[in-house]
Amino acid sequence: MIRLRRGLHWARANASILFLVLIITLQFAILLRGYLKDIFPRVEEGIKQPATYRSASILFGEKYAEYIEFVKAMVPEEGLVIIPKEEQVWNFGNVGLMQYFLFPRKIADCPVETLDECILNLKGTNTYILAPDSTYPPRDLADQVKQFIPFDKDQGLYVPLP
Repeated sequence: MIRLRRGLHWARANASILFLVLIITLQFAILLRGYLKDIFPRVEEGIKQPATYRSASILFGEKYAEYIEFVKAMVPEEGLVIIPKEEQVWNFGNVGLMQYFLFPRKIADCPVETLDECILNLKGTNTYILAPDSTYPPRDLADQVKQFIPFDKDQGLYVPLP
């Protein structure tokens, strides 16, 4: 008789555990269907994008990633892109990040001490100046040697004169 009671006790415990697992599974299914269903289309859309776009988007946001794609479309692969110093515009001035995002284009920057002179000497036909905000490069100087192509009201790219 003791054996029968032990078996009955375990049967009740197993039924309770099974019931608990079923409830947790049901709750998880409701969570997936209700809250996470909007995430899957965004994930699927993100997978279709290039790795550099996804990285830029995750690190700095969609607008940053779109601007990087704009620059890549405008600058040929053998082009040279002049970026600001990291102290001026940190997320566009990091040489390692820009080299990753704009590869195989070459990346360089102008020394802050001689920025004006450096900008005025960038007259090459394969040299482009990143204009990530209204403070870099000095617009009055860059307009003398390059043509501004806007991305939005503040950002753009200086390209060689026609």
